[in-house]
Order: sequence, then structure tokens, then C-alpha cells
Amino acid sequence: MTTPANNPNTLSGYGYAAPGYQVGIGGSYGQTFPFDLYVTPTSGSTITPLTSVLVINASGTISALTVQFPSQATEGQRLRLISNQAVTTLTLTAGTNAVTGATDTINAGVSSLTANTPVEYAYKLTQATNTSGQAQPSTNLYTWYRVQ
Repeated sequence: MTTPANNPNTLSGYGYAAPGYQVGIGGSYGQTFPFDLYVTPTSGSTITPLTSVLVINASGTISALTVQFPSQATEGQRLRLISNQAVTTLTLTAGTNAVTGATDTINAGVSSLTANTPVEYAYKLTQATNTSGQAQPSTNLYTWYRVQ
């Protein structure tokens, strides 16, 4: 497997300017950053990214795809999704919260991907407050917020 055909030496065609050459799934060489590259996932597949960037390099439109968000994500963790082809039906599945063991929340989850249009989420601790404005740690909810 190689880097997407947009630019064989960088990921600039996918909204990144990291120099270098990537080969394999999640592999990285030199000063580049790791990313997950999936070539032609079959319709109905579920992908669980191992890094913060998921690049889908498909040969044509994908009718259905599920992306499983990381379990036990950390504060500020990000997940960026990009595909060189459209994904007609995209299902985003939240992982498990490291603190409570409950399922995380995905805010503004997309239901499809447009070709070459990145979508990015950031993981944030959301604390409920009482009537005095004090944080209630026992009611912490972790949420993936769409930032792009």
C-alpha cells in the first residue's frame, strides 16, 4: 500500500502538509506522523482507527461504512476522517468512557462523507454543574465534538 494518489510524497492532498512517504497501515517513517490507511474497504465494513487520522483510499463510492471511535480516549484526543471517494452511509460508533465505563457521546456526527472533505472530532470532558455552578465530577460525560 502507498500514500494516496493525490500526492505520493505527502498527505497535502488530504489537508496535511507533513513531508515524507507512508507505507502500510499506521506506518510512519522519518519525521512524518502515523495514520491509518485503508485501501478499498468493502461495503458494510467496520474500521477502528489506531491513530488520529483515518485515510480511506477507495477505488469507488462506498455505500456503507462504520467507524468505531476509540475506547478510553484521552482529553483532547482527535480523530480525523478523510476519504478519496464518497461514503454514502457512514455510521459513527462511540467508544467506552475510561472513567465511568459508559458509552461516549458523538456530538454532530456526520452520516456520510463527501470525497476529499475531511471531518475531525475532538474528545472533551464535559462536566455537569449544580445550581451553584460547581462541577459535579460524578456526572462527567465524555463527548466527541465535531471541530471540522
